[in-house]
Amino acid sequence: MFLLGYIMWHPTGRPAVHLRQSDLLGLPVACLEIQGRAGFFLARKVRKAVGRMRLEGVRQGCWMPDLPPLWHEGIVPVEVWSLRRALLPQLIACAERQWGLDLMRGTVWVTAEETNASVWQAAEFLAQHCRYVRLDTGMGQAALESHMQRRYGLAPGGRGMLLQISFDGQGGLRTICLDRQAERQQRVFYQPPAGWPETVPLQEQLLAALWQAGRLSVEEICVKSIGPMLDRAAETLYNAT
Repeated sequence: MFLLGYIMWHPTGRPAVHLRQSDLLGLPVACLEIQGRAGFFLARKVRKAVGRMRLEGVRQGCWMPDLPPLWHEGIVPVEVWSLRRALLPQLIACAERQWGLDLMRGTVWVTAEETNASVWQAAEFLAQHCRYVRLDTGMGQAALESHMQRRYGLAPGGRGMLLQISFDGQGGLRTICLDRQAERQQRVFYQPPAGWPETVPLQEQLLAALWQAGRLSVEEICVKSIGPMLDRAAETLYNAT
């Protein structure tokens, strides 16, 4: 019984499909490697292999966004947004180093459609690490602002925004994206955890799956760098890599 499927597609070379068993940090993984240009013959073989994966118990999977939807039909993609939210202190520290920010001298803007528990936790962390926190978080914002002022003496406002923490998919040049479409909005790069096999490409979805399965802790995952927010042109390039 497999807990996770990992699908790799190399759109060059002679069409071929290989399904093999692997073990990633103690997690059973069904690895499907696809080679060749998309076409009827290859698609038929891929869908047959994906059917075998489902019969073996695969319910969640990891793949690049350019994989044709029918090639992972019936398998739910591993989401990364919950991992990113758990790693927010690391992501903020990385942003400070990477972009040369001094958050104690500027404003961090938090945007969200509603003020949920994740937004609340992010705002409380920021209140202890930056000078100003500006909120644009929909329903519940007033209660959070009141709490921040009472507990931390932090009044809303401030100019010269240095960083945006985005729970709604909106952002600019200096943004940490934490919404449910985070992986498509922005890439985050990581250091390989201890014991990571050299033959397995390091992918954020895989780290998220291992974290969700309890095979990796937050402390064992190290953020390396944060990519820019992706526009449509950039996403096309991302999908081609």
